[in-house]
Formats: sequence, C-alpha cells, structure tokens
Amino acid sequence: MLAVDRNDLEAAAGFLERSLANEQDNLNTLWNLIALYVHLGRDEAALPLLQSYLRLNPSNSDGMALLKEITAATTTTEAPLPA
Repeated sequence: MLAVDRNDLEAAAGFLERSLANEQDNLNTLWNLIALYVHLGRDEAALPLLQSYLRLNPSNSDGMALLKEITAATTTTEAPLPA
C-alpha cells in the first residue's frame, strides 16, 4: 500500500493547475484535477472544472454522475449543466 501525505496531494494539485493553465482543453488533466479536488474535499473548486470538462466531453456518463454527486454534496443550490 502506498501512503501519500496531504502535502504531496496539494503539490500534485498545483502541478495539475499549472498544466491546465498551459493547455485548458486537456481532458485528462481536467479529469485528474477534478478527481484530486474531490479527494481533497474541494468539491466547490472541482465544480467549475467539471462543467468545463462536460462542455468538452458532454457524452461522458462518469462526468454527469460526478456532477450530480458534487451538486448534492456542496452548498450550491443549483449547478447549471454545461451549455
């Protein structure tokens, strides 16, 4: 089993954030950052990224399921679906 401390996860989030800044439409980077934010309990930070992800990949059923889950878990009353 691999043990990773929270600081390593925060560093990974920083790396993915910088990567995303350079290539905003990279679906793999978006999805990995979304998953990491959710793992870190940062659902509200994951939500706008997930909406961007779904605009780029609207047929992704995992993304739609995660959107429903995050929407239910956050204090946001309504998370609009991507246009």
